[in-house]
Amino acid sequence: MGTPLSSIGVKIGYAAGASSATITSFTHIPDMKSTPDLSPTPNTADATTFDNEEYTTYVELLKDLGGALQFNANLTDEFKDAWGDVCTAAATNNGCWFAIDIPGITESIRFFGMPSNLGLPALTANSLMEVTVSITPYSEPEWVTGITVTA
Repeated sequence: MGTPLSSIGVKIGYAAGASSATITSFTHIPDMKSTPDLSPTPNTADATTFDNEEYTTYVELLKDLGGALQFNANLTDEFKDAWGDVCTAAATNNGCWFAIDIPGITESIRFFGMPSNLGLPALTANSLMEVTVSITPYSEPEWVTGITVTA
């Protein structure tokens, strides 16, 4: 039986460059709080024929991540500056590689995408200031070894 893990110590990072095979070092993005679900259910198509008499038959199609992926962060100067660096690197390289590193898991998730510039979130009195940022995925998420996310 495996050891259950917590989200303590999860790091999200980015790296500029077109070739994923050569990128193993990612720059940490501070103050991130949540990631989207990267385990979508595949679309299906009804393949039922007249031969089916009790159940519908389906074929598996592509998985849909749902367009732009939304990540949540605390709105801080450090995050604002780091996200600006992410967007600048992406604009220069037609996208960036992103990695999600989870302590206790040997592999990390990696994908290529284009981040959207930071806007101003809705603000509410007496509350924590949080912001949602979006990354449009240009590649499929993949589990890979050898990833490091450092400040």
